[in-house]
Amino acid sequence: MRILSISQDKDLDKNSLFQFFIGISLFYISLISWLIFQFPILFLLISSSFLFLLIFNDFRWGIYLLVLIVPFSPSIDFIKIGSRSVGLPLEYIVSTMIVLSWIINKIINVNHKIISNYFNFIIFTFTNIILLSIFRAIIQVGPSQSISAITSFIGLILFILVFYIILELNLDLNQKLIIIKLILAAGAISSLISLVQYLFFLDDVYRLEPFFDALLRSENVKANPNTYASFQMIVCLSGIGFLKYFKKYWKYISLLSSSLSLLVILLTKSRSSLLGLIIGLFVIAYFNRLKIIPLLTILLFIPILLSSQKYLERYSSMWQIVTSERIHDIFIRLNKKDIDWEKIKVMGLEGYRTDVVSGALRITAWFDGLELISNRPVLGYGYKLNYLYSNWQTSENYFLDIWIMTGLLGFINILLIFYFLLRSSWKRINSKNQFTYFYSRFYFSFLIAITVISLTGSVLFSPKLASYFWILNSLLFSVPDEKNFNSRS
Repeated sequence: MRILSISQDKDLDKNSLFQFFIGISLFYISLISWLIFQFPILFLLISSSFLFLLIFNDFRWGIYLLVLIVPFSPSIDFIKIGSRSVGLPLEYIVSTMIVLSWIINKIINVNHKIISNYFNFIIFTFTNIILLSIFRAIIQVGPSQSISAITSFIGLILFILVFYIILELNLDLNQKLIIIKLILAAGAISSLISLVQYLFFLDDVYRLEPFFDALLRSENVKANPNTYASFQMIVCLSGIGFLKYFKKYWKYISLLSSSLSLLVILLTKSRSSLLGLIIGLFVIAYFNRLKIIPLLTILLFIPILLSSQKYLERYSSMWQIVTSERIHDIFIRLNKKDIDWEKIKVMGLEGYRTDVVSGALRITAWFDGLELISNRPVLGYGYKLNYLYSNWQTSENYFLDIWIMTGLLGFINILLIFYFLLRSSWKRINSKNQFTYFYSRFYFSFLIAITVISLTGSVLFSPKLASYFWILNSLLFSVPDEKNFNSRS
């Protein structure tokens, strides 16, 4: 088999495209067969090997596959810790194929190059701080209790390596556009599947949830509508962000994909994702002078609110939670041990409905997180190990969780990473390059939106969002800055 240098440019021919879709089809057929018959491991290995050979021949197929499967990829039961089940996400499997292909290629071609800059130093420091937190946790609570921390850390390393592989691939304009188009296509298809599923089970489902997330997991594992809404937020922002860039039918596809994603976000009833999306949309509207964005939001938002009292109560509860001093007083002093979860699901709490309670409980989680930090502010408790020291899986704040898990240095490093990304996108916002011009504005709005969402939920721990986060970061640093390309799709 011919080994390619990762810097070598090779057109993607129809034969490779055919192999690509055959590989995906085999893989998903094997997963469905596994779900139904519980035995075709050999078929799964054969299809995985086929995909690995394809990725090994050209890493770009691995990147495209990773982007495409995110909304459709289930996780597989990996190991059980007590009553908790640790899953192995399909994103980890595909990322492992990409990284292994890259490592083998490096060994064969004796191609070793390390680039030194501030951002790489921050990432290196951040990952080592997490690793040290896991080592401390293993010593304190044992290896079996630290499995979720180890698997999550491996996943993070895989996505960071994919980030560097994409940078090293030096994708051209058309290849970057393929990634954006795959995001829009995957978002549109997953939206349609979700809407059909939601309408079919309308009487049984309160919030729209992703169908694939928990497909191959044990019965007590549920899909997370907030994470799915955050993914659809990326799709919606990318479609609107590139609306003035695309020509011909892709302009209509981007508008359709964004509209479907917005509808899905509303039906998930994810308040944080909706808030992040609205802020992101208005950032894009301000930069690109798109009057259609407020109109699109109103056209989809108002009818849903008026059609059902439950949607109106759900979204109006945001204002109530933010402004009510009584709610703040109740949930700041709330004793987690006294909470009757089953009663709250039906009756609410102290006169407040479930929608208010589910949102206001974040206040309790934040103060619990602050208490954890005050007890161990410098070293932290270990990556993804909040559940060992608290009744909450997370503090419902990504940045607060990083401090709880990795200590003060980890918190400073994650702030530096976000600052560096924000500054880098801001520097490119007025680029003369057309693709950079639109991408940097989309990315800036995405980073603002995901930051807003992360303040009320630790969604970036999700492999789906983490994979997209690092892929989008790689495109940001790989886009040309000043050179003027006027070509469009």
